[in-house]
Formats: sequence, C-alpha cells, structure tokens
Amino acid sequence: MEKSTCLHGIYLLLSILLVTLFIGCDSNKKMEKGNIAGISQNIQNCEEVYPFKEGLALVSQNGKYGFISKKGEMVIPCQYEDALFFSDGIAIVCQEGKYGAINKIGEVIIPFQYDYSLKTLDCLVILNQNGGYELVDSQRSAGVFSFNNSGIASFSEGLAKIFSDGNYGFIDTKGNRVIACQYADAGTFADGLAIVKQNGKCELIDKKGDLVLSSQYDFPYLNYSEGLIHIIQEGKYGFMNTKGNVAISCQYDNAFIFSEGFAVVCQNGKYGFVNTKGDLVISCQYDNALSFTDGLARVCMDGKYGFINTKGRLIIPYQYDAVGMFSNDLAVVVQNGKYGFINTQGEIVIPCKYELATDFSEGLAVVKLNGKYGYVDEEGNDTFLKANSDELEYSAIDNAITNLSSERYDLVSCNGKYGIYDKDKTEILPLYYDMIWNTIEDGNNDFFIVELDGKKGVVLKMGTTLIPIEFDNIDYSDGIYHGFFEVEQNGKLGLFDKNGNNIVPCQYDNVQLNQTGYPFGIFVVRQDDKYGCVVNGEERIPCNYYSVIVTENYIITSLDGELNPRRAMDISNKHQVYDNGYRISEDGYSIDDEITRNMDDEYFSSDDNLTNRLLQKEKEIRSAVDELARLEESPSLSANEILKIQLLKQTIVRNYDEALNIAKQSGDKDLAREYERRRDKTVRALQMLKR
Repeated sequence: MEKSTCLHGIYLLLSILLVTLFIGCDSNKKMEKGNIAGISQNIQNCEEVYPFKEGLALVSQNGKYGFISKKGEMVIPCQYEDALFFSDGIAIVCQEGKYGAINKIGEVIIPFQYDYSLKTLDCLVILNQNGGYELVDSQRSAGVFSFNNSGIASFSEGLAKIFSDGNYGFIDTKGNRVIACQYADAGTFADGLAIVKQNGKCELIDKKGDLVLSSQYDFPYLNYSEGLIHIIQEGKYGFMNTKGNVAISCQYDNAFIFSEGFAVVCQNGKYGFVNTKGDLVISCQYDNALSFTDGLARVCMDGKYGFINTKGRLIIPYQYDAVGMFSNDLAVVVQNGKYGFINTQGEIVIPCKYELATDFSEGLAVVKLNGKYGYVDEEGNDTFLKANSDELEYSAIDNAITNLSSERYDLVSCNGKYGIYDKDKTEILPLYYDMIWNTIEDGNNDFFIVELDGKKGVVLKMGTTLIPIEFDNIDYSDGIYHGFFEVEQNGKLGLFDKNGNNIVPCQYDNVQLNQTGYPFGIFVVRQDDKYGCVVNGEERIPCNYYSVIVTENYIITSLDGELNPRRAMDISNKHQVYDNGYRISEDGYSIDDEITRNMDDEYFSSDDNLTNRLLQKEKEIRSAVDELARLEESPSLSANEILKIQLLKQTIVRNYDEALNIAKQSGDKDLAREYERRRDKTVRALQMLKR
C-alpha cells in the first residue's frame, strides 16, 4: 500500500504547510471538549494523527489506520491499510487491497470490493472502479447509480462538475447528467450560476444549462463570489457583475476573490483592498495580503505578517514569519521557525514551540514536537508526555548563570533544553530553549533573554517573543543602557525598547545613549569612524560627520574635524521631535560652539565599581560642559565669569584624564583608547573657543 502511505504523508504535509486546513463546512464548529489525558494515553505509539472530524480522528499505528474519539477511546482499532476522514457518518477504508466504507461504530456498510481509493461528497460515496465512477447511497450496501467518467468534483448547490471525453458537464445527486459535457472548462455553481468556457468565450449558465451571459472579457478564474466576477483586459484585472456590467475597471496587476465585502488587489507589486463599489479603501502598501475572515486580514510587510481590520488599522503587529486564518478566535503563527497560536488581540495563548501545527478543528489542533505528532487544546494542554519531576534539574537563577539574580524564578533543564519555572514549580517558559541568560523584572513585565540555535532574543511569559531570536548577542542594563536592549548581529549594534520597537537599526558600530537625547528618541550612532543621528528609528542625519553632539537645544555636527563653520539643528521642542519625528531642513540652523560630550556605553566595564566611577566622571563632565556652553552664549561676561570659563575648561580636561585612568584600570584596551580619543578631541575643541 505504498500509494496509501504516500497520499497520507502528502496530505498531512500540505495541511501543515498551508496552515489552514479545510476538512468540511462544520470544521470550525465547537464540539465536546477533548480529553487530552485520555487521547495522550492512546496515541503514544501512533506514527501519524489527523484532525478531528465529526468527533473522530484518523490515526495510524504500525502502518495501519483506525479512529480515536475525543474521549481518548480507540473506537475503531488500527486495522486498515488506508482510510479517509468521516463525512456524514461514513468513512472510506481499505482492507486486503479492496475499498469499502464503515460507520462510526466500525460496521461495514459498503463491502470491500472496489479496486481504487474513494472519497465522500455530500451524502454520497463516489467509487473509482475500472476507470469509471459509481455513486453509492450511504444508507445502502451496494451501488445504485453508475456511469463512466474520467473525473468528478464536489457537489455545490446539488450539482457536481464531471469531466468526460475531454469536456466538462454537470450531474445531480442521483447521477443524472443535467448539463451535457460540452465545455472546455467549468467552475462550480454559486447563487444558481456557474462560469463555463466554450468556443473561446467565457459564459455564465444557470442550473438548467441555459446561457445567462456571454462576455467579451476573459475570466481568469472559474469561481466568483458576492455577485462579482474577475475579468482581465490587456493584462489588467477588474470585476463585472452577473449582468455583464463592469463594476470595477481593469486597472490592477492582479485581483482576488471577494470576501466579507473586500477583495485583495495588486498594483506595482504592492497589495491593498477594494470594496464592492470599486473604492480602494486600503491602499496598495503591503508586500502580501490575504482575504478578510471574521473582520481581520493577514498582511505582510518586510517579510513579517500581522493582521489589519477593515479600516486598515494594524491590530496585530508585523512579527510573524507566517500566519493562518482565525478559527474559534485562534490562529496559527510561525515565529523563528516554530509554531504557536494567538488570539484576536494578538496575545500568544499557546507558545511558539512546535515544529508544525494545523488550525484547530473541533477544539483540537494537530501539532508536532520533537519529531512526534500529537494534539493541543485551546488552553494549550497537549498530548506530549511531560518530564517527570525527578528528570528536571532545578538551579537558582543567580549571577553565575544569568548575570542577574532572581527571587521569583528557577532555571529548569531537561534533555539539554531550558525553561523557566516559578518558585511554585509552575511553568513560565517551556523547556524549549538552548539557554536562558537573563531575567529582567521591572515591575510591569518580566523579560527573558533566551538562546536558540546559537541566536539570542527576548521573550515574555508564555514564550511571547518581544525581540526576534536572531541576534548574536543581547545586553541589558537599567544603568548602562537606560532600560534599552542593545542587540548585536554580525558585529553591528542596534537598540530595542521594552515594547519591542527597533528604535535603532542593527547596523552601527556604536550607539550612544546621550542623556539629553535618548528620552526623546534621539541617538548618536557611529559607522566606520563617522557619526550620524537616528531619531525615532530612522537615520535622520547620515554617518558622514566627524562628530555629532546632542545638547539641550541642538544637534551639532562637524565635518572632517573642522570645528568652524558648524551647523546645529534646533531641537528645542523635543516632545515634538518624539511625537512627529525629526525633519531635517535648512530652517532652524544656527551656529553653536562644539563641545564634545558623547558617551559610549558600549565600552563600560562589567565591574560595578569602575562603571559607577566612570558614570560619576561623565556626570561631572556633562555638568561642566553645560555651564560652559551657557557662559559662551552670553554676549558679555564679567571678570569672574571669564575666570570661571577657564576653571570649567580645566575641570573638563581633568575629569577626562581621571576617566582615562579609570578606563586603563579596567584592563579594557578599547575602552582606554576611546577615552583617550575623546579627551584629545575635547582638548582641541576647547582650544578653539574664543574665550
């Protein structure tokens, strides 16, 4: 039965890869709650499991197929060489190379006498025998209608499309050919009409086969919805109604079927949505988009998927590699190659820890973990055996392991995988990660820096990903990084905030957190020994400058070490900068003297004492620089103020000398070189001052 095994393997693979599994019109209907414990006990030796349909699920054991109930009972033993899902109370099974049908208690209702596989359509069984088809009433034990054909499709509105002698026609549920096989191609019936192609023309026919409409346009698809049909003219797509009137002109590069009053359209490689009136209600801005379902549509930007509502508002952010449709308010999502489930609020209710997953069907979804298939319910309970308590290795999360102590959590390992449990041994993060490096407890949310396959990321409780697990390193410190996560990839640095926003792209050699800038989203960045400025996640000032300095009111730049002339961008209204983004223009430029006041947190030592001493020196330098800048702006100075300027210059240089000595004590050569460079640069700048 190699054919049978191959077909089942292909079906399961397609079901999972396509995420959305269509196994009948009632597949989304809530039914009795599954007994996860009972199911788990009976499927541990099963090689394959399939979605539940009509209360029973197909499973295989030792190459044989049977059915399990939602109570966990193996109601039909694994004894068949091949089997398909139950539909309308019957299932097709194969025994000793012959196919027949059984009911839900395993009674044979159609004898094993057919040579090929069969499938259920509506309340009939269609059997492929000797190159033809036979329609069998599911309440009888023998065929009642027979005809020879080469192909047949599912019934729709009481008619099924058949293919015979190179043409398409339609039969009714009794096997009568109500519309002769005369068409080159045909779709299924909807609202009493079907699209057909004949003699090079696209037409609409009714259920009697009478011609309703003959169109001058080509129909690229054979099915339609909501009374609108796709048309194409000179390579552009539009829509016409069933009366032949053009409803939406042919202007799009592609267009898809209507759903919930909207259709996906494509223009210049971007996707958007039109309504049935032809209005482009959501502009073509997405890299990919799929139809609306229950008021939400899947859209893709920069390789990540999220969900929008019918107003175009982003409801669930772009953070997933792939997403499925919502079913019972849950949708499959893929993140970092792992599958989980979110609700309609975008909350991860089942962590992304599975290797594969299907949509929910009758309250259960098929999932794969560690190479084995099983089920998970809507609360996240699955059928995979949990490690016994004596298999878990508990170790306190202390400085030796995570660089941060925790009084609330334990690091737990089993079979080389790590998770987080609280002190009551309740699972916080599943045993899924290669290592968990830090816990960050800020009183609002708890964050965990995790590692998987050599890459690091940040997750919240239940495994919700805050920062993708794709970076070579991630550092965090309230003191040094001011509550930001510094990420590193391929030797380049960037920043994320605690909301998961990438506020500085990971493409710079250094990111400076200047006290006067970072609270307002302003960051000085360095690339190839040149400086620029990132504001609210965008590089507003390119890395072309010898220096970039943020003061209370200005962003000051200098070219090639020339301190005069200089340009300063007025940013005195920082709240406006933060809210609306900084717009660089010629307006607002003014002259200001350069004062070097950059702060490179990248080079701080992990030694708390040295770090605190450096921070104190930086604070004293900033204070002296601010006072010096204030005095330099004054049009006239008293003798005491002139003397104070000289003292401030000396204070700045002295503090830089002391900071350099502290840096040398740390043993960090890069840190020492950086402070030496900054001190020399500051000395040159101070020498250029007029007073």
